[in-house]
Amino acid sequence: MKIFKNNLVYIIAFFSIFIVTYFFANINQENIVFYGVANNRETEIKCEQNIRVEKILVQQGQKVKKGDILLIVSQGELKNELTNNKLKAKENTLFNMQNVHNLSSELNSSNLTSDNQLKQIDLQIQQLETEKQNKIKLIEQFSNVDKSTLDFSEIDNQINLLQEQKKEVLQSARIKEKHLGIQINQVRQINKVQSSALRNTTYLLEKKVTQLEILAPEDGIVGNILCEQGENVPSFQLLLMLSELTASSVQGYIYEDIPLDPKKGDFFIVQSIRDNERSYLGRINEIGSRLVEIPPRLRKIQEVITYGRDISIEIPKNNKLLQNEKVMITFAKKKNGFFSLKF
Repeated sequence: MKIFKNNLVYIIAFFSIFIVTYFFANINQENIVFYGVANNRETEIKCEQNIRVEKILVQQGQKVKKGDILLIVSQGELKNELTNNKLKAKENTLFNMQNVHNLSSELNSSNLTSDNQLKQIDLQIQQLETEKQNKIKLIEQFSNVDKSTLDFSEIDNQINLLQEQKKEVLQSARIKEKHLGIQINQVRQINKVQSSALRNTTYLLEKKVTQLEILAPEDGIVGNILCEQGENVPSFQLLLMLSELTASSVQGYIYEDIPLDPKKGDFFIVQSIRDNERSYLGRINEIGSRLVEIPPRLRKIQEVITYGRDISIEIPKNNKLLQNEKVMITFAKKKNGFFSLKF
């Protein structure tokens, strides 16, 4: 019985060693440690049009939800165009009204002149007719004078000439009145068309000029705000940055003296230096192609300039790492599909 128990102990020990060996053989975890920082993916907030920033409704570091209003802006160029359009409409109306006034004054002046001319002609005709009647009355006082021999042709010719002149004045006045009337109607019609076109343009501009709300495209944290209230900003210029609420990747640096040749898809253990319980399995999605200077914060000795390869490690979305938090990175090469992760 004692021998059986001893054998059982050996068997259990053997299988324990086998399991541990198998586990480490599959994980192939190395005692290689280097450092990195947690990064939150940042979204650039821009506008496709030239705008004026009317209000900034958020502050740097503020948490926002998808759909929250970040900025209220207006299209500055359109606002100027609208002002100019309204001014042009007023100027156009005043100009056409002045033209109508001038043409109306010219028409009134022409009518007054022709009326005076007609009055003068009528007065002359009346004087000639009076003169003729006076002569007839004077001759009638002498009974022995043959009235048929009387000749008033000169007076009659003068009267006829004056009648013709009167007709010409009337005709000229009518032609001028008609011509000026047509001009006045044309100016009024042009003013009507122009005013209608300018009103339509004003209406369209007013619709476009209405203030626009720039909304958060996703939940996040407001980063750098690169605009000021009242500032005119050209199209596609960066307004502010919006970071994810949690880190989505880790930027690490493998020291050049570390004998490690990582490949895309290899796995690393990412662990918070502040809290050992914050440990996550990450996967390489980018590898630098050259050696770069490692930031002082991530060096073994900050004062000593160190070089290494930069790598980007994708980590699970449900992590609790803070933005720019320093982390420790340990190599854990994936083999035989041992890890099953969701990113």
